[in-house]
Amino acid sequence: MSEKSLTIDSHSAQALDIDEFLRLLAGYCNSTITGEWVRHEFLNGLYPPQELRQLVADCLKLDRLGVVLPQVQFADPEPALAIATTPGKILDRQEFQDLHTILASIREIGRIFAWPEEQEAAPAFYAWFQTKPCLSETEKAFRHVFDEDWEIRNDASPKLAEVRYEIKTLRARINAFYHNIIHDPDYAGIIQEPVIVIRNRRYTIPIVRERKNHFPGIIHDQSNSGKTVFIEHSAMVEHGNRLAECELEERDEIIRILTSLTAEVRRHAAELRELFKAIRLYDFLRAVVRFAGDYDCHLIAEGEQLRLKQARHILLQHRLRTRQQEAELVPLDLEPDPAVHVILISGANAGGKTITLKTAGLIAVLHAYGLPVPCAPESRIPRYQVIFSDIGDDQSLSQDLSTFSAHLQNLQRAVTLAGSAHALILLDELGTATDPAEGAALAGAVLKHLNRCPGLTLATSHLPQLKLLARQLPGMLNASVLFDTTCLKPLYRLVLGSPGASYAMAIAKRIGFPQEILQDAETLLDQPMMKVEHMLAELTELRQNLEKDRERLRQQQARLCAQRDELRREQQELREKRRGIIARAQQEAEGIVRNTRRQMEDLLKQAREKSSSSPSRQELRELYRQVTGEEDKRQRHKVRSQRSRPKLQRVDPGRLKAGDTVFVETLQEHVTVRSIESGGRRLSVEHNGLTFLVDAKKCFVPQNKPDSQKKDAQVHLHIKRSDERVPPELKLIGKRVEEARHELEQYLDRAALCGLFQVRIIHGLGTGALQQAVHEVLKKHPAIQEFHTGMPDRDEGGAGVTWVTLQNHHEQSNQTRHHE
Repeated sequence: MSEKSLTIDSHSAQALDIDEFLRLLAGYCNSTITGEWVRHEFLNGLYPPQELRQLVADCLKLDRLGVVLPQVQFADPEPALAIATTPGKILDRQEFQDLHTILASIREIGRIFAWPEEQEAAPAFYAWFQTKPCLSETEKAFRHVFDEDWEIRNDASPKLAEVRYEIKTLRARINAFYHNIIHDPDYAGIIQEPVIVIRNRRYTIPIVRERKNHFPGIIHDQSNSGKTVFIEHSAMVEHGNRLAECELEERDEIIRILTSLTAEVRRHAAELRELFKAIRLYDFLRAVVRFAGDYDCHLIAEGEQLRLKQARHILLQHRLRTRQQEAELVPLDLEPDPAVHVILISGANAGGKTITLKTAGLIAVLHAYGLPVPCAPESRIPRYQVIFSDIGDDQSLSQDLSTFSAHLQNLQRAVTLAGSAHALILLDELGTATDPAEGAALAGAVLKHLNRCPGLTLATSHLPQLKLLARQLPGMLNASVLFDTTCLKPLYRLVLGSPGASYAMAIAKRIGFPQEILQDAETLLDQPMMKVEHMLAELTELRQNLEKDRERLRQQQARLCAQRDELRREQQELREKRRGIIARAQQEAEGIVRNTRRQMEDLLKQAREKSSSSPSRQELRELYRQVTGEEDKRQRHKVRSQRSRPKLQRVDPGRLKAGDTVFVETLQEHVTVRSIESGGRRLSVEHNGLTFLVDAKKCFVPQNKPDSQKKDAQVHLHIKRSDERVPPELKLIGKRVEEARHELEQYLDRAALCGLFQVRIIHGLGTGALQQAVHEVLKKHPAIQEFHTGMPDRDEGGAGVTWVTLQNHHEQSNQTRHHE
């Protein structure tokens, strides 16, 4: 099916609480700009659903791999771009700063793909990012002009640097001159206060008015009281004039620099707008990932028929969570046959019929827009072209429509839409708000028409005529919401295949309706209809009992599975213990080899030191005995260990009887036979109070249970590959040298035990200390055959990666034997 946009009118969107959902999702956005876009623009379909779905899938995968999706802070560039594209206008510092947030944010997003692994894990997301314009030169221009505090840098241009240096020099001279005057005793009675004051951009000294003639200079201002005048000393007038000129030159140069930078922005206005939209989409994708994690949402594959498993209404889940009542939420299971086109849901009031419609509708809308939905991954959702809902009371005074007239108009629109596209139609309380007989007839005709259309219709009703129609016509299916007849409470569970009773009388009794009114109501109730209601109630109770029995069986099965898992866990612990014994034996053997080799080297060294001539025959014999002594001990220990291992004899099922004891090799335990099953192919056995079936081929004649000392002696000195899964790559970037050494040694040991042939160590470049430490460890490790630094021309990652080739265990054993 080719991808077509979803059609959903405002009435249906309001009935399905789409706006409320978008408000909830917008709260996960890091930027309010993105949040407003989600609330007001997302439903306009600015991004093709299939493309958005692929981007969401890649972001979810990156999140599962532990890749951090960075937060981004950005401003709307449109106000600044409007100024920049206006001739003669210059951007100010804040506007440049707003634009820079776009460039910095796109750079942060690019860091996600710093490694090839991330690029391969998210191909659609990486390809999308690669199509975005690169404005790194523009960002450099910003950073060349502004410093970290967004002040214009002194070196923004050579002219500015020169002018600012002169300004700094002039100010220093003026301040030094006035500082000397302030501290000169000759001016003690003339100066009002020993401070330097700037008036009208000129450096002045506050002078007592009556003594102004004793201080040569120009008066620039006076105090409010008039008792003080601010005078620039005549010796500093030229310096002050030059300072004013330099400040004007500084201003002109800054205007020239900002004009040039504004022109740079003007040239790339279109690219900046595109980057803004890309960052906004990224912020939305990150919000979707966080939202999906909080509410256990998944991207669902498409299917021919709607199939929902463990579906939840996201807003109901959110409300229950805020009240700390999320455990009360009952998930929806809806799995009709592909041939079903109409499902009629009946049952008790307030039992979950309407929320079933809203859950299915909201999930279908989210899926159509490429978003993850709150249901199990094995669910399937068709790609509906139309989603229409008639839920709630649509009485309109402004349009002079009654409730029934409004419903009729909605039914007419549903019939039209269902006949023209693959649609999901949701109709609540069908056939109500008018005469029951006429309402049932009209509703039945509508359902028959919808049954002939593609797509699916979910409708709710209490009318028995519609329940009977759904039972009789192929393609239509009854469904009901369960009701606890004992407690008179709804269970909020949907069951396909049978209609449900309304329980109007029972619910009225539960809420305290007067008894005499209830009795009078029962006498007025149509007797045949009353019998039908009683029959439906009995069927509901029977189904409820069956559900309880099924739940008990499920719990029993869960207990059995838990017991099985416990047995498997114990078996795994035994395997781990066995691996530990083997590993310790291997370490002991390797220690013997190392000690022997070391002793041999020491003895040879001693022999050389004793005499420069060749050693005597007696000395060589003594040397040989000392060197080979430890090896003989190891070989004798190995032979004894292998001889001590008992040989297993498989049992003959024909000779077994209940009560016999057999040895199960996989469990390494003795068990008691209860019965022989499947013609002797399987045995029913008991162990520690649990009964289970085992393959007769894995059962052997009972063995003598060895004591603890014998168990400790039965150690085979051979190397066995570990079952552990070890990755072919180790990342050490960012770790301290000693920490990296320890982690590398452990990794190489595990890689050797698992039989890996080649691994790579990622240590980066940095100062080179980490690379040197890695190479030192590799030179000393006995399992390393060779290693080399990555070659750029071979696509091996360059000097920041070291490729290591390990010896296999057979080769290690041969080499050890050769050295010994």
